[in-house]
Formats: sequence, structure tokens, C-alpha cells
Amino acid sequence: MTGAGPVPGRWLRAHAHPAAGIEALSVARVGARVRGGLPPDPLRGYALRVASAAGDATLARRLRAHPGFVAALEAALARGAPLLVDSRMLAAGLDRRRLTRLGVAVRHPAAGARPGAGWPTATARAMANLLAAPDASGAVVAVGTAPTALLVVLDALEAGLRPAAVVGLPCGFVAAAASKRGLQTAPVPWLTLPGARGGCAMAAAVLNGALRRLLPPAYGAP
Repeated sequence: MTGAGPVPGRWLRAHAHPAAGIEALSVARVGARVRGGLPPDPLRGYALRVASAAGDATLARRLRAHPGFVAALEAALARGAPLLVDSRMLAAGLDRRRLTRLGVAVRHPAAGARPGAGWPTATARAMANLLAAPDASGAVVAVGTAPTALLVVLDALEAGLRPAAVVGLPCGFVAAAASKRGLQTAPVPWLTLPGARGGCAMAAAVLNGALRRLLPPAYGAP
């Protein structure tokens, strides 16, 4: 510390990298650690981003996706389809500048919601409300926290809802694995990671990866 304010210390000087290059460097390091078993491009890039967000290179081989997922996700975002997410935490991790440029509205459950009779969680009821919107068919749906939210998505699919793409990455040891197994038989393009691993950081990595492919830095969005 000095009279002029804090200055970078030795740990920061020794190990930090400029913000603009951290993600690319992390993804490159994941790729260097994974010697095969990766899906082909462009899904390969998504798999590396998810593994980078999780801090676990082995996850790059475990990601699963419908063959049409990447094309469907990117086409939906490019046309400004709404993005329905299961938590404010996931919404907070998204690239707002690119979303705004594309005209994508993000909808998420309101704070302080209560489950209500017959609903196991407030998130489940909130996701059902989001999926009841007239434009939910054709939207992008992303679950990065609550398995019950993805279970609601599966029920909505059985009832005839057809979102453009579903990112299913809830986490935990209660219903997460089951909900992801169900998603892998869904009649719409999907992406998931089997088992208990998941979370908002991974879901955001997928969505932000699509946004950066649609609007690369050369476009004027860093």
C-alpha cells in the first residue's frame, strides 16, 4: 500500500493475465490437456468452454449434445429469440452487451417467489410460468441451477412445447442426473453434461460462447 492507493502485489504481478485474454488462454490450456475424445467443431469449442468454466479438463470429453444443437442455438440467438433461464445468478453471468446488440431479452424467476401448492420448489413454479409465455416455443431455455426447473422443461416438452434449444446443466445429487437423462431423449436440440456436475458458470459459458461466435471481437464487442 502507498499514500497514492493500492498497487499490484507480487502474486498478482507473477500470475495474473490481462482480462481480455484470460478466457482464451484458459480454453487453450484445456485443449492442450485433452488428447482426444472431443466432439468435432463447432461443438468442440463449447466443450472446451464448459470444461474451462468448471476448472476440470476431463469434462470436455463428457459433454453431450444433439447433432443440431449448435446450429439451432446460434440461429435462435441471431434472430433475437428470448432467453429463458432458471435463475438470476445465471442471468447475471451473461454477456449483456452482445445480448443487447442481438435484441435478446433475458427472462428469469423473480426474487422472493414462493412455491405455491403442488409445486416442490419456487424455481419449478417460476420456470413453468416462463414456459407458459406465448413466445416460449422458439425461445432458448437454459437451466444452470435447479434440477426441478429442468424437470418442468421436460414436462412442457411432453405437453408440446418446442423451444429452439435447451441448455440443461443443473447440478446436485437430487434429480440432476435423472433430469439430464430425460433431456437426452428430448425432441428438440439440447446440450447437457451427464451426472451431478453442472452449474451457472457452465451454462453461461455455453451461452456466452454462442454470443461470441455470433459477434466476435472484430465486430466491436470485446
